[in-house]
Amino acid sequence: MNYILENQSENDRLEYQALQRNYNPKFDFSEDELTLPDHSVVLDAGCGSGVVSRLIAKKNLKKDIKILAVDSCEDQRLEDAKRRAIRDGISTIDFKKGDIRKLEIEDCSVDVVISRFVYEHNPGDETFKAITREAYRVLRPNGIYYVIDTDGILANIKSHNKEFMQLTEKLLHAVSDIFEPYPCRKLPYFLSQAGFEFSSPRHIPMVFFDTEDLEYENELWKMRFDLIEDRLRYILKDKATWYMEQFFKELWNRENLFYYNRFVFKAHKRSI
Repeated sequence: MNYILENQSENDRLEYQALQRNYNPKFDFSEDELTLPDHSVVLDAGCGSGVVSRLIAKKNLKKDIKILAVDSCEDQRLEDAKRRAIRDGISTIDFKKGDIRKLEIEDCSVDVVISRFVYEHNPGDETFKAITREAYRVLRPNGIYYVIDTDGILANIKSHNKEFMQLTEKLLHAVSDIFEPYPCRKLPYFLSQAGFEFSSPRHIPMVFFDTEDLEYENELWKMRFDLIEDRLRYILKDKATWYMEQFFKELWNRENLFYYNRFVFKAHKRSI
């Protein structure tokens, strides 16, 4: 799996992102959900810089728990994630490079699996299917799968400029192999097909209107456009430069409301 934002400073970006109001992982879980029984085994599937793994570890410092943090990122980024955990005095996280579509973990050996902002970066029905089935396979009966992801990346920017909106729609279709704009709309199907039981997901609006929120999103989209610039120019041709310039104008236009929809799914593996 190719991660669109892979670069040497990506862990720093993820750490900074986790401090932003719209991206802070502490809002994705209740205190009860973060407080685990003794001897629990947790899998952070697509751990990134280890933000969620460290959050769980800190909430359960006095307990005997094990956290498996798996990601397909570069070795240097995993080493950096390890250093961050050690610096925080955490020794319960086992960082490993791996493919979350085919985990090297035994069946029914994990109590909790978490995939946060993972599906959007791994588009395609077969990939969704593989990730979800692996989570189900490694979970013990009555285990919990938390899926946190966002709907509306790029799709929820609005404008009165018809040409801009038409090009946005064209771009969305053309880069669907890079990121999935509406992963949460698809997730109920794949969770059900894998065998999970779940209720209505919790909705957390991510609204980008305040200056601080817009500043971060502005930098994030600069990074995204840099990484897909060749593809973007191939798709939009002579309109590519105009589109990117117009995007940032629309992002900062207070007549528009730019937002994503974050959903938290809490799915249970059926007992045998």
